[in-house]
Amino acid sequence: WGEGESAAASRPERVSLSLDRVSYEPGQMATVTVASPFAGTMLLTLEVDHVLSTIVREVPAKAVQVEVPIPASLRGGAYVAASVVRPLDATRERWLPLCAKGLVHLATDHAAQRLAMQVELPSQAAPGEHVRVRVQTPPLAAPSPAGEVHLWAVDDGVLQATAYAKPDPHAAFLGRRRLSVSTEDSYRDLLPDYKRP
Repeated sequence: WGEGESAAASRPERVSLSLDRVSYEPGQMATVTVASPFAGTMLLTLEVDHVLSTIVREVPAKAVQVEVPIPASLRGGAYVAASVVRPLDATRERWLPLCAKGLVHLATDHAAQRLAMQVELPSQAAPGEHVRVRVQTPPLAAPSPAGEVHLWAVDDGVLQATAYAKPDPHAAFLGRRRLSVSTEDSYRDLLPDYKRP
């Protein structure tokens, strides 16, 4: 669908979508600027692995702004998709697509879910030696349950041999998701509606 591309006259089947911010916190409102190549009826959807919400409204053949609420439970971002269908017009002098589409990624900011930790431990230890490790976190906001700390020690040589990379749970659970909703229509099968000579 040409994410982020403009609805130029050379591509009249594309809707240009842009967001007012780089990222949003879940629960905020996003302002989406929609530039359609023609006037018509628009279906705007917020999608993850399914459709979260829909907005249907009439749009002119110019840029309009639409407010899209972001669910407080959203994790890993979403996609805003738009389809604009124009009315039939057999008096047109030239051909124009009946439907135009666009897509843009909506990123979510989950910095508030990242928990800063301070770990105090000896810089080295002998084999078989017991070491004391102190893990400190900032106070959790109520009504958060008490947190759990998973601590493990692995031989440094083993990690070097396997090119081990430290896991990042924040990115794994709250990172960007891929688009999982596919959209199809039958407008391409309709006969052109422009005026014949």
